[in-house]
Amino acid sequence: MFLKEIQMENFKSFGRKISIPFLQGYTSITGPNGSGKSNIADAILFVLGPKSAKAIRAGKLTDLIWNGGKDKNGANECQVSLIFDNSDRQIPVEADEVKLTRYVGLSPSVDGGYNSYFYINDRKSSLSEFDSLLAHARISAEGYNLVQQGDIQRIVSMSSVERRRILDNIAGITKFDDDIGQAEGKRKETEDNLERIRIILDEIDKQIKQLEADRDGALKYRDLNEKLTTAKAQLAYKNRELIERQIVGTREQIAKHEGDKAKLEAQKEELRGRLDAAVARLNELEQEMADRGGDEAKQLKEKLDGLRIERARATDGIETSKETLKQIRADAAEATKEKAKVQKETDALARERANVDKRVGELDEQIKGADKDLHEVDEVASKSDAKVLSIQKQIIALNNEIDQVEEKLKGLVLEGDRTKEAMARVESEIGLLEESRKQYAVEHDDAEWQLKELNSSTKESGKSLQKLQEDFHSRRMEEGRLAKEQADLQTALLSLTRQYAQLKAEADVAENMKRGYGSAVSAILECRETGSIKGIHGTVAQLAHVDSQYETAIVTAAGARMQAIIVDDDSVAAQCIDYLKKRKIGRATFLPLTKMLVGKPRGKAILVAKECLGFAIDLCHFDEKYRDAFFYVFGDTLVVQTLDEARKWMGGVRLVTTEGELIESSGAMVGGEMEKSTVRFGPSSAGEMEKIAEKLREAQAQAENVANRLDEIRKEILALEETIKDTGGRSGAVEVKASTLEAKRKEFAAKLAAADKDLADRKGRFEDARKTATRIEEDLEKFTKAVEALKSKRDERKKAVMEATPQQISSKMKELMSRRATLAEELSGLRSKGEAMATQTAFLEERRGELDARFGTLEEQRKDHEKRIETFQESLGRLETEIRGLEKTEAQLGKKMKDLQDARDAAYKDKTDREADLDKATHKIETKEDFLLKMQTELKVQEEQLAEAERVMTEMAVEVKEGRLPSLEELKSTIGECEAAITALGPINLRALEDYDAQQARAVELKDEFKRLEGQREELIHLVEQLTDRKKEGLAKVFTAISENFKRVYAELSEGGEADLVLEDPEKPFEAGLILKVKPAHKKVLRLEALSGGEKSLASMALIFAIQEYDPSPFYLLDEIDQNLDAVNAEKVARMIRRNSNAAQFVQISLRKVSLKEADHLIGVTMTPESVSEVIMRVNLADIEDEKPEKPSEVLTA
Repeated sequence: MFLKEIQMENFKSFGRKISIPFLQGYTSITGPNGSGKSNIADAILFVLGPKSAKAIRAGKLTDLIWNGGKDKNGANECQVSLIFDNSDRQIPVEADEVKLTRYVGLSPSVDGGYNSYFYINDRKSSLSEFDSLLAHARISAEGYNLVQQGDIQRIVSMSSVERRRILDNIAGITKFDDDIGQAEGKRKETEDNLERIRIILDEIDKQIKQLEADRDGALKYRDLNEKLTTAKAQLAYKNRELIERQIVGTREQIAKHEGDKAKLEAQKEELRGRLDAAVARLNELEQEMADRGGDEAKQLKEKLDGLRIERARATDGIETSKETLKQIRADAAEATKEKAKVQKETDALARERANVDKRVGELDEQIKGADKDLHEVDEVASKSDAKVLSIQKQIIALNNEIDQVEEKLKGLVLEGDRTKEAMARVESEIGLLEESRKQYAVEHDDAEWQLKELNSSTKESGKSLQKLQEDFHSRRMEEGRLAKEQADLQTALLSLTRQYAQLKAEADVAENMKRGYGSAVSAILECRETGSIKGIHGTVAQLAHVDSQYETAIVTAAGARMQAIIVDDDSVAAQCIDYLKKRKIGRATFLPLTKMLVGKPRGKAILVAKECLGFAIDLCHFDEKYRDAFFYVFGDTLVVQTLDEARKWMGGVRLVTTEGELIESSGAMVGGEMEKSTVRFGPSSAGEMEKIAEKLREAQAQAENVANRLDEIRKEILALEETIKDTGGRSGAVEVKASTLEAKRKEFAAKLAAADKDLADRKGRFEDARKTATRIEEDLEKFTKAVEALKSKRDERKKAVMEATPQQISSKMKELMSRRATLAEELSGLRSKGEAMATQTAFLEERRGELDARFGTLEEQRKDHEKRIETFQESLGRLETEIRGLEKTEAQLGKKMKDLQDARDAAYKDKTDREADLDKATHKIETKEDFLLKMQTELKVQEEQLAEAERVMTEMAVEVKEGRLPSLEELKSTIGECEAAITALGPINLRALEDYDAQQARAVELKDEFKRLEGQREELIHLVEQLTDRKKEGLAKVFTAISENFKRVYAELSEGGEADLVLEDPEKPFEAGLILKVKPAHKKVLRLEALSGGEKSLASMALIFAIQEYDPSPFYLLDEIDQNLDAVNAEKVARMIRRNSNAAQFVQISLRKVSLKEADHLIGVTMTPESVSEVIMRVNLADIEDEKPEKPSEVLTA
C-alpha cells in the first residue's frame, strides 16, 4: 500500500484544482519559505482527521479555505482527496484504489458556520470510519508516522513524565488506567465501610462489657421473679377455691328469689285481664264517636282546605296580573315615544322629499324649455343649410344610442355592486370558516397526539413499573441497612463524646492543678516543652500507667513523689536546680537516671508478697529504663486487698490497701476519708484525648456520610413512590382518558369534514361571483369606452354643426346646450337624493309598522290580564261565601258529640284505675328483678374473678401440684420477701439479657462482614497490583524494543555515538519519567537537556526512528525534520530514510539540498504573483539554496 495521488481544490494557498502524483520510495517536497510546501502535509493531515485544527496550523476549519490571494476573492469551500494503492488490501476495502475525501464548506444559513463531510470512494462516510480503516493500515493523524514541524523540539522540551507517556500510548496500556481507577475507587469505598464497621464494633464491644454486669443482675432478678411467680400462682390457686365457694352461695339465693318472682307474675296476669276489659269499653265508645262524626267532619275539613287553597291561588293570580299590567304599560309608553320619534323623522323626510320632487318638476320643465329652444335653433339652422340638418339627424341618433348604452351601464353598475357585496359576504364567511377549521384541526391533532402519547406512555409505564418496583425494594433494603448503621454510629458517637468530655475535664483539672503547683515542677516541665533544658523526661506520674483497679493504692503509695522529675543525669538535675534558684521559683525533686541506686526489697516484704496482690512497683507499667527511679518512689511497698489483711502483716513492711489506707513499716497507720487526687498516673490526657478526638472525628464523618446517603436514599424512595403511584394511577385512568380522547378526535374529525364541505361550497360561490365580477368589469370597460366613443363622435357632430351654422345661431346653440347640461346634472343629483330618501322613508315606515304591531300585542296582553283579574275577583267572592257556610256547619257538629264524650271519659277513668293496680304489681316484680339482677351481677363478678384467677394461673404457666399448699400467710410472706429482695437489687435492666445476646449476634455478624470486606479489599489491592504488573509488562516490552532501536539508530546517525533510554524509577515506572542519555562521538555522556540544539534534534530523530521501527507503517510524512541539522547530519538522516524507504513510502518536506539528493522523487512548490501555490514535478537542484540555520551555535557538526 502507498499514497498514489493528492487532489486539492481551494485548500489553503492552492487556490484552484490541483493533482500531485506520488510514487513508492522516498519523495522529497521542497520550495522557498512561504511557498506552501507544508500545506501539502497539512492537506494529508486534514484528510486523516487530527483532533484539533491547530495540528494543521489553522484556528478553525474554515481557515483552510483559500482566502482569494491578493484579489481577496475567496472560495466558499475546499476539498482534499488522498488516493491510496490498495492492491495488498491493507485498507479493508474491496478495491485496488481507495479514495479518501474530506470537504469543508461555509454554511449559507449560519453566520460563521460550516459543513464538513467525509467520503470513501465518493461514498458519504464519517471520521470514525476513516479512523477504523486507517487503523488497519497502521496510519494515524496522531501517530509517529506523521512528524510535523515542531515535533522534534517538542520531544526535547517535554518533561520526562510526558516522554514516558509516549511509550504508554505506544504500548496501549493507558486503557488499564480506567480499570485501576475503578478498582482504587472501590477499594476506597471498601476501606470506608471497614472503618465504619470498626467504629461500630468498638462501640458494641464496650456495650457488651457494660451489659455483662447488668446481665448478672438480670439473672438474679429472674431467679427471684420465678420464686415470686410460683408463690403468686399458689396464692391465685387459693383465691380460686375461695371464689368457687362464694359462687355456690350466690346461686342458691338467686333460685329462691326467682320463685317469688313467678308468683308475682301470675298476679300480674290477672290484673292485666281486667285492664283489657276496661280498654275494650273505652275503644267501643271512641269507635261510636268516630262512626257518628268522623267521616262527615273529615270530608268537611278536606273541602274547607281545598277552598282555602283556591282562595290563595286567586289572590296570587291577581297580584301577578297586576305586576304584568304595570310592565305592559311601561313598554307601551316606551313604544309610544319611539313611534313619535319615527313619525317625526318620517314627516321631516316627507317635507324634504316634497321639496326635492318640486325642484325635479321645475328642472324637468326647464330642460323641456331648453330642448324646445334647441329644437327651434336647430330648425333655424337646418333651414339655413341642408348639411346642418343632416348632422342634426346624426346627433339625434347618437343621443339615442348613448342613452341606450348608459342604461346598460347603469344596469351593469348595479349588478356589479350586488356582486361585490356578495363576494365580500362570501369572503367573510370563508374567513370565519377557515378560522373555525384551524381551530378544529388544532383540537383534532391535539387529540390524536395525546392518544399516541397515551398509548406510548402506557407501554413504557408497563415496562418501567416492574423496574421501578425493583428499584424501590432495593432502596428500601439499603435504607434499612443504613438506618441500622446510623443507629450504631449514633451510639458510638454518644460513647466517644462522653469519653472525650471526661478526658477534657481531666485535662482542664490537670491544667488548673499545674497552675497551682509550687510552680517549680510547672517551670521545669515548661522548660522541657520549650526545649530550653535538654534531658528532662517528665514527672513520675506522666511516665507510668496503672490499671484503674489499683490506681488508688498506687497513688497513695507514691504520695508526693509522683511529682518527682526524672532526668538524664545529675548535670541536667543541677542545671534545673540552678534554673529554679536563679529565678527563685521554688524546689523540686529530681531523679537522675545515671545516679539512681538499684533497689532491692527486704526479706519480709518478699515473704509477704506471696500472700498479697504484689509489689506496688510491679503493678505500674513503665519503661524499664526508669525502674531504679520508680523504686525510689515506691520502694518495696506491697499492695493488699483490705485493711484487715494489712493489719495481719504490719510491722517491718510498708503496706497499702486498694481503698487507700497506708501502713508504714514503722507501724504508723494513715487512713480515713480520702480526698480525690487530681494527679493521676499515665501520660497527659492530651495524647489520649487526641486519640479519642480522632476517633470521634472519624465516627462523625462516617455518621455524616451515612446520614447524607440515607437522606439521598429516602428522597429517591419518595420519588419512586410518587412515580409508582403516578404510574399506577395513570394506568387506571388510561382507558377513560383514551375513550374521551377518541370521542373528541371523532367529533372534531366530523367538524373538520363539515367545515371542508362548507369551505368548498363558499369558495365555489366566491369563484362564480369573482367570474361574474370580472365579466361585469370587462362589460363596464367595454360600454364605457363605447359611450365615450359615441359622446366623442356626437361632440364632433355638434362641432360640425357649429362650424356649419351661422355664428349667431351657433353661439345661442352653445349657450342652450351648456344650460341644458347644467340642468341635467342637477336633475340627476336630485333624483339620486330622492331615491335615497325613498329608501330611508321605506325603512321608517317598516319600523312604524313594527311599533304598531308591538302596540297591538301589548294591548292584547293588557286586555287579557285585566280579564284574568276580573275572573279571579269573581271567583274570590264565591269562595269566601262557601268557606263561611262550611265553617258554620263545622260548629254545629260539635254539640252531638258531647254526650258520647262524657261516656268515654268515665270509661277512661276505669282504665286508668286498672293500670294503677297493674303498675303496683309490676313494681314488685321489678324490685325482685333488680335484686336478682344485683345477685346475677355479683355472680358474674365472682365468675369473672374466677376467670381472672384462671387466666392469671394460665399466664403464669406455673403448675401447682395438688396436695397441701402453704397457708395464705406463708405465701404472702414469701411474696413479700421476694419483692423486697428484688427491690434491694435496685433498677434492673431486664433487656440486658436480650441486648447482650443481640449485641453478641450483631458483633458476630459485623465481624463476618468485616472479614468479608477485608477479603474484598485484599482482592482489589491484588487486582490493582495485577493491572499495574500488566502495565509494567507492556511498558517493559515496548521500552526494551525501542531502547534497542534507539541505541542502534543513534549510533548510526552519529557515527559511533552512544545513546540509552533510562527509566527514572524502574520499580515504580509510572510515578517517574523517561530520560534520554546521549554520548556523542568523542564526548562524554550527557542528558538530553545538556546537549546543543543540533545534538538534541539528532537524538530526538533517533527516538522517532526507533519508535517507527517498533510500530512500522506503510506511509511516513516528515515535515522539515532536518531544519536544525548541519549538512553532514542532514545527509545521514536522509540516507537512513532512503534505506528505510525500501519497506515503506516516505514523504519528506525539506529545504536541504543534501536531503533532496537522496530522494527518489522530487516535487517543487512555488508561489505565483497572485499568491497561489503551484507544483513543479521536476526540480533543478542547482536552483535550491540550503537553508542556513538561524542559530549556528546549536548545529551539530561532523
